[in-house]
Amino acid sequence: MLQTKYDLAPLSSNELSPKENLRAVIQDLVDYMESQKGKSCAIVDLSQRFMIKRRRLYDIINVFVSLGCCKKTNYDQILWLGKEMINNEIVLLIEKRLSNRKMELSDLFPASGCIGIANLTISFILLFHALKVDHLDLRYAARLFSLNTTRYKTTLCKLYQICFILGAFGITSRSPHVCEVVLIKTIELFKNEKSLINDEDNCPLSISKLLNRPL
Repeated sequence: MLQTKYDLAPLSSNELSPKENLRAVIQDLVDYMESQKGKSCAIVDLSQRFMIKRRRLYDIINVFVSLGCCKKTNYDQILWLGKEMINNEIVLLIEKRLSNRKMELSDLFPASGCIGIANLTISFILLFHALKVDHLDLRYAARLFSLNTTRYKTTLCKLYQICFILGAFGITSRSPHVCEVVLIKTIELFKNEKSLINDEDNCPLSISKLLNRPL
């Protein structure tokens, strides 16, 4: 039987930093899952194949699930649906979550709904669409998603983790500015639309007022 490069777990390189190596492993994982489209895979097998700790792998998979490119069939099984499903999933989320243009940011993104990697990933991507921007400062996003709670630092850490995974997936990239992330994919979905926040001066949680708040 002909072997593919996915028949063996990828070897780590001594020339790569831990972050660079993890990024490469996530990319290999995505490539492998694309080759297994429509098939069910055990998380424990993926953890062993790609030498990723299960806890970290669950976080990666939760990001994938939130993007609509895979789904969990049970506690330890996932079904890969394909990267081409991402845009459709985001369009559905926009229609479902951002249809009311008169709502304030605090209503569109209630802190109670931004708990957990999957939900936080969805909220983070939708925030780009709500504001019609292609770049966001993670500190301000974390402040919005943890409003009136004590979860700011935890939320910020999770956002960094999510952006690392999205970056390995080619959806976001780091900006030269501190804490800023740029959205690469799906920007075409809203580039010709007006912001959902029509009257920014009257919105107590507009992005300009968030930017002016001391951290």
